[in-house]
Amino acid sequence: MAVILDALAAAGSTVLNWGKNNIGTIIKWLNAGQAIDWIINKIKQILHIK
Repeated sequence: MAVILDALAAAGSTVLNWGKNNIGTIIKWLNAGQAIDWIINKIKQILHIK
């Protein structure tokens, strides 16, 4: 889980905070086989960040 949080932090504090508050969603995505870069891009899409 630390690797995921590090990747989210590298994407920015807004992405990291969203990830912490929605960890269940991230776990679902990981269990579905999504890559970390896909997850970061999806969070950015949700937050309307380019």
